[in-house]
Amino acid sequence: MKLTDWYPPSIKPVHKGWYHTGLDNYSPNDAKHESDYNWWWNGSEWGFYHKDDWIKAMAQDRYWRGIAKD
Repeated sequence: MKLTDWYPPSIKPVHKGWYHTGLDNYSPNDAKHESDYNWWWNGSEWGFYHKDDWIKAMAQDRYWRGIAKD
């Protein structure tokens, strides 16, 4: 999986989609602070869909990086 550099929580993604993020609001200064899951950015907040319901992530100030399409 190709990834971009990390962006701080103060910079939000431009595009809706899946992103690799830091764990909760921690700075991903090493692998233990990276989320085990990718999170969906819907244009205004982090979360995911479960059975057509939007589930908002509790931690919104996430470090993030883009996932390159193959």
